Amino acid sequence: MFFILDEEPPCGDFQFIANIISYLFTFVKYVIPVALIILAVIDVVKVVINPDDKNKKEAGSKIAKRLIYAVVLFLVPTLAKLVFMALDGNSPTDYNSKNSAYDKVSIWKCANNIFN
Repeated sequence: MFFILDEEPPCGDFQFIANIISYLFTFVKYVIPVALIILAVIDVVKVVINPDDKNKKEAGSKIAKRLIYAVVLFLVPTLAKLVFMALDGNSPTDYNSKNSAYDKVSIWKCANNIFN
């Protein structure tokens, strides 16, 4: 992520760690649900190849669980992003700060930056 030189990064000294966490959330949000859906497709192919009633029941429950996990893993980072976006406008002001760059507490902006 690139920032304008005059502007302090939202996470200050912890920007590197915030970037790593942001990449992890992106990975969780996109790659893991796709992998779970691919595993569900593999289960369907196994049932088509070997159409046993017991295998159908097991595969059906596996597929349902995997699809639910995929939806949840996709929505959790999105919901967290929405929460931090809502809280970003309501971030408190630190009036005792001596450094003008840190007058406004930036934890909400940092968290919002992580989820974007």
